[in-house]
Parts: sequence; C-alpha cells; structure tokens
Amino acid sequence: MDSNGLPDDVDEAVPLYHRIWDRFGDEPFAARELAQWLDAHEADGRDRGTRDLPDRLASLVAYGLLRRDGPDRFRVRCRPGESAAEWHARLEPRTEALHRRVHGADLYDGSADDGGDPEGEIRYRGSAYRGVLVDGSTDVGELHDALTEVLERSPEYDGVVLRAPATEAGTVQWLADGLYDVGATDVDGRRFEKVNSLVVGDDKDALEYRMFLAPERA
Repeated sequence: MDSNGLPDDVDEAVPLYHRIWDRFGDEPFAARELAQWLDAHEADGRDRGTRDLPDRLASLVAYGLLRRDGPDRFRVRCRPGESAAEWHARLEPRTEALHRRVHGADLYDGSADDGGDPEGEIRYRGSAYRGVLVDGSTDVGELHDALTEVLERSPEYDGVVLRAPATEAGTVQWLADGLYDVGATDVDGRRFEKVNSLVVGDDKDALEYRMFLAPERA
C-alpha cells in the first residue's frame, strides 16, 4: 500500500488498462480475446503480456477501472480521457451499494420515484426530498433562496435533492460545499448538510447525479 492508499500491484495493472483501452475502447471483450491480442503483439515494456492476466483483470475490476459484462467478459468503466469528477460519479454507486450491503439493507427506496416530474418527490432512507434541478449556470445565492422557498412552501419535505447530469457532478459538489461555506440556513436557522449522493440511470450516457441535502438536526 502506497502513501495514497493504492495497492502495491496498481503499477502492474494500470499498463494493462491502457492497452485494453487502446485495443477495445468502449467495446466489451473476452479475456481470451485480450490474451490472443497480447500474444500477437510483442511486449513493448508497458505490460507483462499474458502473465498473471486473470489476476490483473480482477484487480482492474476491483479498482473500478473495468466492469464485468458477463461470464468472462469485461468492459472499460472509467475512460482515460474523463475527469476525476466523472470517475468519482461513475464509482460512487459502487461505494453506496457496498455500504448498504455492509449495513444489511437496501436503504434507497426511490431511485426513480419522481412520477416523471424532475422537481417531484424522491424518497431516500425513509425521508421525502423535493427535487431541484441545477447546472453550471446555477449560483449559490440563488440556490439558497430556492431551497429556502421550497422547504418553507412545502414543510412536509425532509430536505431537497439537487439533480443534474452525472457529468455535472463536480458542479453539484461545488454548490453543496458553497451552501455550507456561506452559512446558508433554512427559515429556522438550520444549516444545510449533505446526507448522501448517488448516480442513477440505466443508460451509461444519460446518468443522473443526485445530492441529498437536509437542514441539520437540532
């Protein structure tokens, strides 16, 4: 384990990840296809050919760089040209799912339960949240006013959920941090705090990032 918390074998697995991207891109592939391709191309110092290939593929899946796409089939999960925020958005659902498994329950009970209304109700961990759409043009001050108005007008909600395309995950995080930094509060003087965040959606090209916020508990 290095000083950044990365496993010792990461330097052995990452070159293979680059070769997989160079050869297959976004397309799924079988381990045997990869092995045949590596055998047909002389090692150039960037990888170790097919030596320990199953172990290195398993490591790339564990890191989140690849995902399994069926029996003995794989696909790149995080593209090398994407930003760190985009990688975070892609990997966060795994962390949330693992957290739920550890605690023995599926706590998310409304991943798409908004009735088709982007500003409708979404339930999370037994609480009701009102949807609020945000994007790169959203201002922290304007957002604070909108959140305060929502909770004042609809006190039945426990909080709000900021919704944006997954590619805007960094923007949503920045807005949530900005609310806290400026000391934004609800009508009762309680500061907004992060509850959790998720990425939802079945289409990898149309994922949605959701940040749940609620007034801090007394």
